[in-house]
Amino acid sequence: MDDEELLSRLRALWESCTTLGDDHSTKLNKLTEQRVQNLRKVDGRIYFSLERHGGTVRGSANAEVHHWVVDPVARTKWIEDIGRRRLDPPAARLNVSEVVGQMLDAIRDGTDGVIVEMADGRRRIEITHFVPDNGPQQTVRARRKRVRTALNEELSKRGLVVSPRWVIGKVE
Repeated sequence: MDDEELLSRLRALWESCTTLGDDHSTKLNKLTEQRVQNLRKVDGRIYFSLERHGGTVRGSANAEVHHWVVDPVARTKWIEDIGRRRLDPPAARLNVSEVVGQMLDAIRDGTDGVIVEMADGRRRIEITHFVPDNGPQQTVRARRKRVRTALNEELSKRGLVVSPRWVIGKVE
C-alpha cells in the first residue's frame, strides 16, 4: 500500500475511531497530504506525525508534533507522544548585567525619552528602550522580570526600588 492509499484509508477511518485520551482538536480536515508526516503501517496499525502550530500563533518559535497511532481493527486512535520542532531560531541572548548598567547610567543622567518624569515628580523607565516588545511575549515578560530583579538589587544599595510598572521610588 503506497502513502496515498494509506492516507485515504486513514481519512476513511478517522471519524469512526474512538479517541483514547486528548485529541487536541485534531479533526479530519487536518489530515492532508501536506500535513501528515512519517505515515506508515506496522503490524496492522497506522502511525503518523502531525505538526500543530497553535503555539506559534501566540509567538512560540516551536510547533508541537503529535505522534498518532490508529488501530483499524479496534477502531481506536490516540496520541502516543508529543514532541516539539523549532521553526524559528531562538532569540538572541540578553546580557542582563549590561542592560542594568545602561539603565543605571540613564537613571543617573536622566536621559530624555528613556527616563520620563511623571506629574507627581517620580521617574519612570521606558522599558521598551532596553527590552523591546517585539518577539514572543513569554520571552519579553521573562526578560523584563530578570532585568527588574537585577535592577532592584542595584537600586536597593541606593535606597531605591523599581515597581512592576517601572516607576522608580524610595524603599519604604
